[in-house]
Amino acid sequence: MTGEYIDRLEKTRAACRFEKISSVPSMSSTTGWAQFGNASLIPENYSDIGRLKETLYEYSQRYDFDCYLANETPLGDPVMDILGYGQKAVDKDGEGDDGGLFKKNSDFDRYIEDYQKFINDAFALKYPHLETAGFAKAILAFWEMGRLSGEINSQVFEGTINRPLMCNKDSFAQMPFESFLAVRGTADIVADLRRDLEKTRFALSARWQQIMLSLAAATQSMDKSHGYVCDINTTMKSHNFLSEKQFSRVYWPYLSQTVDLAYGNGMLLFIFCCEEMLRFRDFFQDMPKGAVVLHPQADRILEVRNLIPRISLSGGFPRWALSECPARDCRDAAQMLVDEMREGYIFGIDDIHGDSDSIKRENLEAVASFIDGYKII
Repeated sequence: MTGEYIDRLEKTRAACRFEKISSVPSMSSTTGWAQFGNASLIPENYSDIGRLKETLYEYSQRYDFDCYLANETPLGDPVMDILGYGQKAVDKDGEGDDGGLFKKNSDFDRYIEDYQKFINDAFALKYPHLETAGFAKAILAFWEMGRLSGEINSQVFEGTINRPLMCNKDSFAQMPFESFLAVRGTADIVADLRRDLEKTRFALSARWQQIMLSLAAATQSMDKSHGYVCDINTTMKSHNFLSEKQFSRVYWPYLSQTVDLAYGNGMLLFIFCCEEMLRFRDFFQDMPKGAVVLHPQADRILEVRNLIPRISLSGGFPRWALSECPARDCRDAAQMLVDEMREGYIFGIDDIHGDSDSIKRENLEAVASFIDGYKII
């Protein structure tokens, strides 16, 4: 890591911890936003590592953000194509379901006893069109996705781009409710929460023990001089249909343990929140200040700051403005946002997963160049 890399890294970490800084750091997404300005880089070409590296480099030179949030979902497209992503699971009678892997109540016990064996056995039911060769092809495609991801991170961001990544994908702490929902299916888990909450909690607890073992191993082996802004990261995306009481019983216990793990080891936790979360704000009030960075994709960031002042925030600038407003208005809106937020904030776009095709390049250039030179003290 070069001196400039370290300077950007330390500046962003300082902002996360509410330390005094002279200017607000900025963050952008990677793969999805790199396509912006390069129409030839379509999802079918993401496996062209040379073209992807070149596009990422051009993007970084044009806009010069301080750090990047890896958004490498398109790299998984070949895996999804093999699996037939979007097809419903089919049971022996040819009837489809809502995508869950559970077929009968006894699957609860199998899930609890041996999660990996359950997943392996259930996979064949969810993707009945695949033979052994098809599974092998999917596994190889998944490994290739991981290889490409690692190559991008090490060679591009720590190399030619010379900018830190926001998160370490190897220390991802998936909340057990998110994991359980993926295999149980939405309709069934909603019924479970009403009819058999304790059994659901038992299943979540069993899965959490496995997640924590992996997370503990990742954090213990982590090089303290690593080039990531945040040491641990997670995503909140399936909490929004829970009541506050349900959230307190099936979601919050595990999220709070993740906060404790990060804070107890002097680490930073990054939470990417895909859905609205302010009705759960009371749970976040006692978090240690400067231990958590939240990216609220659906809630208004100024409202989040006012209601949950102890957590650092990232994002907040409306993506639609980059498409619909003049460059001067975008620059003024960026200044207003930075002046309001100041410490404990990383400037960025609110919806990083949105389509970037309609964004005006001059607007993003105006915003990026302003943030780079704007002093708050």
